Amino acid sequence: MRSLATADVLTHLMNCVAASETCADRCLDEKEIRKMTTCIRTDLDCADMCTLTARYLARNSPHLSGVLEQCIAICQACEAECRRHDMDHCRTCADACAACKAACMTYLAQLGVPGFHHTVEPGDGRVMARMELDATAGDRADTGTGDQPGNIGSSRFSTPNRPSKQRR
Repeated sequence: MRSLATADVLTHLMNCVAASETCADRCLDEKEIRKMTTCIRTDLDCADMCTLTARYLARNSPHLSGVLEQCIAICQACEAECRRHDMDHCRTCADACAACKAACMTYLAQLGVPGFHHTVEPGDGRVMARMELDATAGDRADTGTGDQPGNIGSSRFSTPNRPSKQRR
């Protein structure tokens, strides 16, 4: 495995931001824009996540490993969505996402996070990140279920006290 310097990863992240933003913008000009809504949303999510990851990486945040894991997952989703389309801007974005994902995975492995394991799920190719309890981990291990202390309900994003939107 090739060692990556922080500057190399930042370059991949910023290339992915530029490609994702460009792809979203060019998708808005497509004739059948309704078919591009998922691509546009995924592009924007990817650009935002790569920007956030670059900021965490640049300041050597202690939370970097978790952000890298999310960046890997979103780059993978963006790459897959863009590969569904034939436009040059989508192919360029997919290639930038693949390169960024690979750089983030390599960098994350270099961090040597205790208990971290990344695997590719058979069949669908999703990257799954798991934290497992090991001898060096003092807290409860994160299994990715969202059922950790401080989380409400079975999902990290559940909001049981928020009123639902009613249709009129």
